[in-house]
Amino acid sequence: MSLLHLVKQRCLEDHNRKPSKKYTLSEPIKQHDNKWNCEVSTEKKLKTFTNPEKFKSLNELAEKLELAEKLEQYINYHKKRKRKRKLETENETKKPRQMFVTESCLHKCLRKCLLQESFYSKEGLKFLLQNQFITTALHHPLIECIINYGDVDLLKYIPIKNSLSESLILKLLQYVLGTLSEKDCLKICEDDELKSCPVSEEFMNRLIMMMCMHIDFDKMKEQLKLLTTNEAAVLIQCLRFILLQVSPALLCESDSRCIVQKELTEKKVVNWIDALISAQMMSFSTSPALKPLIVQLRKATHNQVKFYGIIGKLVPYMDVLQKAYELPPRRIEKYSVEVIRL
Repeated sequence: MSLLHLVKQRCLEDHNRKPSKKYTLSEPIKQHDNKWNCEVSTEKKLKTFTNPEKFKSLNELAEKLELAEKLEQYINYHKKRKRKRKLETENETKKPRQMFVTESCLHKCLRKCLLQESFYSKEGLKFLLQNQFITTALHHPLIECIINYGDVDLLKYIPIKNSLSESLILKLLQYVLGTLSEKDCLKICEDDELKSCPVSEEFMNRLIMMMCMHIDFDKMKEQLKLLTTNEAAVLIQCLRFILLQVSPALLCESDSRCIVQKELTEKKVVNWIDALISAQMMSFSTSPALKPLIVQLRKATHNQVKFYGIIGKLVPYMDVLQKAYELPPRRIEKYSVEVIRL
């Protein structure tokens, strides 16, 4: 048998070989013209991870899930190409993402992070939060991991609509406030004017992240009763400083500025202050160190009432001026917008 005959036979065998219908978690190879170079059957579903023992770390689980999402995108692309449909534009809403891991598996992985430090990975947990693998049922082990390893910055990846319960927010508050020593707490309470931020920038950013979450303040009042006197004093000082940043009536009373998210409005800060004072009423009324803070809050409230009272008086005058003097037509490129009153 000649060498040419053997080569022809091998080529025929490769041509008649049927493609495999099993999916593997490996990246498909692309050609230079950005087209897939192999046919894939899309009849079978991707594998769902159920056993946490298969992963050496949380980061390995995140890598497998990321690879599974890429493979799902590849399969969806092939389906659309096969049906001759156009690709979705960026402006269109995305379909719900397929879950590639069970909730019980993620729960066991988070519990394993608490038992084995080597299994925990901040980047892996960040990936799970960013891609919304962490559901509401997993918030308890999630917060335990965040507190155990001190990665409070991961809270910013929790969507506001899927917020934490009031008891978990209290745990985070107690953890963050507990990082200050007793001397630092006394020093913070002595600052009545609050011309500068009473705590570090990192400390303030952590508090702001928790306050931006959706909260039932009636339930939060009951939780805030569990704070100690020092914790309540530091928290009320931080809330006062944030109020100076977000309230237009008090902006001139503080020399320093901090970055506050748009979700933390003046109304929300006032609700936080109201819940804290209602929960710690006995401490604020009997402690000699906390009485001056109430006096400063009374002054701030008086300034707010005075400011908004003046604004309310200006409203009818502004209406009269608007009717007396017609505004010029607003020009948009080659067109002009004219307001006609009947």
